Parts: sequence; C-alpha cells; structure tokens
Amino acid sequence: MPDLRDDELRDAFGVLHRSMQESAPTFAAVASPAGLQGARLRYRTRRASLLVAVVVIPAVVIARARATATFDFERFSTLTGLDPGAVSWTAPSDFLLSLPSAELLQGVPTIDVRVPVGGDVKRSAPASTSTSRRSPDS
Repeated sequence: MPDLRDDELRDAFGVLHRSMQESAPTFAAVASPAGLQGARLRYRTRRASLLVAVVVIPAVVIARARATATFDFERFSTLTGLDPGAVSWTAPSDFLLSLPSAELLQGVPTIDVRVPVGGDVKRSAPASTSTSRRSPDS
C-alpha cells in the first residue's frame, strides 16, 4: 500500500514538472532581442512607478499638511451653542501626570540677595591648595 502512494506522488510530481516545462520560455526566447527589450521595458516601468510613488506620495502629504484648514468658530458656536474658547476638557487620567510637589515646578523662585552698602567687605577666593579641608589619607 505505501508503494502505491509513493508511485502516485511520483506521478503527480511528474505531471507538475511536465506542465512547468511546457509553460516556461526557452533560453533562446529569453535571450532574444525581443525578450531583452520586454525585460528592459518592465524594469523601466517598475522604476518609473517607484519614482512616482517616492515623489508624489510625500508631495501630496506635504501639500495636504500645508493646506490651511481653519476651524470655523462661529459655525461651531451656532450649531452647538457652545463657546469653543470657554470649553475645556480634562482627561480622566490627568491625575496620573501630577507629580508630588508639582507646584514647586510651576514657577521660578526669587532669591533675595542682600549686598552690604558701604563698609569694608573683605572677600577672598578659597584657597584651592589649602590642606586644611583635606583628609589625612589623601
């Protein structure tokens, strides 16, 4: 029984092989001037379509992005009865974005600097070679 299935499989592959040989062009047909001309034409067509896609698609996207589609506030207000300038929406997940002590990050603190007026102000640069601050190990 298994030999019979192998024979059927071998016959099926033989039929497939013969049909492919009948449909495949010969080397002479592929290498002929007419065959080469057709291959060049197909190659040029593919290159031209690729060039058109690479140039035209971004150009259309850029042109649409530059188009000035303005929002008609008056029409919106008339249709909905809402003032777009007065409407605000807070996402339900906004609380996840708040940081502890976020109010400290809202503005720049002012620092009160007092400079003595008159009098003798003695300033000296710290001695970078001073050994008084160094540990004995270094």
